[in-house]
Amino acid sequence: MKTGRQFGWSIGLGAGLLVLFVASILVPVSSTYALNPTNMVAGTQGSARLVWEENSIYGSPVPFWPWDVQVSVLSGRQRVSLIGKAARRSGAARLELAFIPKGPSGDVVLQIDTGVCKKKFRLRLTGGAEDVDEDGFPDMAELWDDGDRLAFRRWFVAIAESQFYSVDNRWARVNRDCAGLARFAYMQAMRRHDAA
Repeated sequence: MKTGRQFGWSIGLGAGLLVLFVASILVPVSSTYALNPTNMVAGTQGSARLVWEENSIYGSPVPFWPWDVQVSVLSGRQRVSLIGKAARRSGAARLELAFIPKGPSGDVVLQIDTGVCKKKFRLRLTGGAEDVDEDGFPDMAELWDDGDRLAFRRWFVAIAESQFYSVDNRWARVNRDCAGLARFAYMQAMRRHDAA
C-alpha cells in the first residue's frame, strides 16, 4: 500500500510527464521558410510555392499558433497571381501559397510576418529572350537550380548516346557531325519533357 508521500510523488511524476508531452506537441523546435522555385520565366505555366511551418519535435506543424500570420507582396504585385489565402488567423502553424506568373518580367518581393519574425523572399521572373544577368544566354535557356542542371545532363547524355544505336529522324542529315551531335543533344535536352 502506498503512503501519502509515495502517492504525492507519483502524481507529481505523472503531472511532469504530462507537461513534457504537451510541450513536445506545442513548442516548435524547427522552422520552415521556403520559396521554390525562386526563378521562373514570365508568362509561362507553373507556379512558385511559398511554405511556412513551425514544427514540433514529431516533425508535424504545431497545432496552435497564437499570432496572426500574413504574407504581403512588397513589390511586383502586377507580375503574379496569388493562389490561396495570404493570412492565417488561427490554427496550426502552417501556411502555403502559390504564385503564378502573369505579368512582365522582373522581381517580385514577398514578405511573411509570423508574429514572431519577418522574412523576405525574391521571386525573379525572366522574359523569354531577356538576358537580365548579362551572361550572354537568354534567361529562359539557363538552368537555375541543381535539379534542372541534373535533369539537363541526364537528358543530354541519354539523347547523345541514343544516336549511336538509332539516329533520330529529327537530327538533320546535313548536321550529322560531332558539333551537330552536341547541338542536337543540347536542343532536345532543353525541351519540356513528359512521360511520353
